[in-house]
Amino acid sequence: MMSRLPVGVGGGGLPGGGGDDGGPLWPSAGTVDMLASSLNSMTMSGSLSHKFRGSMGWAEMSLESRGGGSGGGGAGESGRVASLADFEPLKTVGAGLFGRVYLVRHKESNEVITVKVVRKEHVVASGQVANLRREIEILSALDSELAVMFVGSFQNLLNVYILTLYVPGGELLTHLEAHGQFPPATAAFYTAEVAMFLLDLHATGIVYCDIKPENVLLDYSGHIRVCDFGFALFACDIDDMPPAPRGTPAYMAPEVAARGAVSFASDWWSLGILLCELVTGSTPFDHIGAPEEVLAAVAAVPDPVLLPDELDAGVLDLLRVLLSVPPAGRLLDANQLRSQPLFSHLDWDNLPASAAPLIPAVCGPTDTRYFADYEFDAYDWLERPLLPDGTEDISGHDPYRELFAEL
Repeated sequence: MMSRLPVGVGGGGLPGGGGDDGGPLWPSAGTVDMLASSLNSMTMSGSLSHKFRGSMGWAEMSLESRGGGSGGGGAGESGRVASLADFEPLKTVGAGLFGRVYLVRHKESNEVITVKVVRKEHVVASGQVANLRREIEILSALDSELAVMFVGSFQNLLNVYILTLYVPGGELLTHLEAHGQFPPATAAFYTAEVAMFLLDLHATGIVYCDIKPENVLLDYSGHIRVCDFGFALFACDIDDMPPAPRGTPAYMAPEVAARGAVSFASDWWSLGILLCELVTGSTPFDHIGAPEEVLAAVAAVPDPVLLPDELDAGVLDLLRVLLSVPPAGRLLDANQLRSQPLFSHLDWDNLPASAAPLIPAVCGPTDTRYFADYEFDAYDWLERPLLPDGTEDISGHDPYRELFAEL
């Protein structure tokens, strides 16, 4: 069975989503304003403005950076530093190499969000500090309604905490596995929304590098929210980085698997593999097991790519322009995208407001039925390291102060 694990530096998912207590699935304007007002009184990373879709329409939420630094940062002119005491952990909804993801309730506003807990010692030991910094910078720079909504970040002596709005509908992969494969119309809808996300991202100068159904979450209405920006790069930084495979092997473009040549074009190849998986239930490389074997197969993929003749004609047409082995031959343009026969039934201008083909059965803001259960780790909720006798170290010593000073 093919490994779905990514390779390279970066990575680490961020579930998004909503609930079971009968409350609204998305925050109302008043609730968001309360959360914004409370968080604005704290020191948090970021300088951003977000729109949250609620029952009262769109509401603006701003978090202003007032400084930071190790151990949670210094309290700036805006007030006290954000801390774990501001949040009530509800459930563990994800686990990765560097920590876990929790569904939490912000105590003052009562809003439910997710917190990704990243262990500083693990990040330092694996040489991932720069990648963590880049992930937070990219989350702060996002300008797409189809991405997870970044709330902010803070830190203490042990961990870095990354906050996003919860997306309740689970991974697109979960729904694909439940159906086996999607009809062309359903596949077209989700391919189009992911394409719109990529156009937004590329317009901001960011290459995503890891399109796959695990990283596409569904909100309560069945529309997408792309998560996990651990592999994403600012395009302006690519030439300064050593070339290496980046992402998940089965979804990598041939030039990425062969020589680490990441570009906007490599994201469009990954979209083609995603479309292929949505309509067939598998990628072309699912029969290959080990990641290194998948990398070798992707790097040596024939030109033109062999596609099943029985696929829908519109799917085949789009796959031929997405899965062009020479990157220059790939679809990269919004007008070219909209003109594809597969999308002829879509109203692109109103796609985010249209009815989605899949509606997750979520019941309220704390419903986690689409996410696996993970063990709660109390260590993630400590403010200070533990001494050998099990008591907290109150000395305030921080060996990572310089490394995390700018987060």
